[in-house]
Amino acid sequence: MGRCRRKINLWNAGTMRQIPKHMQEPSPKVQKVGKGRPTNWTQTEAFLKTVTYLEINDDEQLSISDLCAKMKEYCKNKDDPYSSKYMKRKLLDHFGTSIVIAEINGKSDVVTFKMTASEILHEFYNQPKDEYIQVKQKRLIEVAAKLILNDIKSIPTNKEVYPDPSILSSMSANQEFLPSSLRTFLTTLLNSMTSDIKICSIGQAVMQATRPGVIMAPLQVGLGIQLHHHFASKYLIDALHTLGFFLFVRRNFEF
Repeated sequence: MGRCRRKINLWNAGTMRQIPKHMQEPSPKVQKVGKGRPTNWTQTEAFLKTVTYLEINDDEQLSISDLCAKMKEYCKNKDDPYSSKYMKRKLLDHFGTSIVIAEINGKSDVVTFKMTASEILHEFYNQPKDEYIQVKQKRLIEVAAKLILNDIKSIPTNKEVYPDPSILSSMSANQEFLPSSLRTFLTTLLNSMTSDIKICSIGQAVMQATRPGVIMAPLQVGLGIQLHHHFASKYLIDALHTLGFFLFVRRNFEF
């Protein structure tokens, strides 16, 4: 067959006739070069580790520059991390609308996870319908917690300035500090005879524990400063900190 083909090729070369397509040698395929930045798998691995770090430390105010610095720690073979501009684009591509990048407390390009209430409820209703009642109950509680957490993340924060004393003494201001979802949850959960100040205190403790590096809850700050002023006891502050009270205040006290 090889000889026959060779003769046919020579014969066609001599007569300048076109070789039939089914007898032509296949032409080598030209690999198309894709547009955009070439893939660097070391950088990609470092980026994914940075993404995991962001997800674990969501309670902190991590900026784009913080994440670039963290990615540099993960890079091997002295590969450069992403630039701030490229990091922002990669995060938006990776998470989509689940994150918000904005200025918070005067710090630019802070990355915050956020889901809308409709997304959370949609996720809940898409779960299997034939689950046991205990599983459904657990999922419902998780949905309620996600909705409250989402509302806590949505409140405006400022950790550069301590709350004004007038806010500490105002019951309405302390009630307004709580998201409505958290207020409803605590009012439903606690006894109807529970005082408003206790509801505010418990609610603000939950908020402070949820985002210790971001929120300065007025009652938490006021209690911490008051006890420090009267007792100046590192042991007392540390003990209450261990129990989840004024986590932010403890960072700012000097003993």
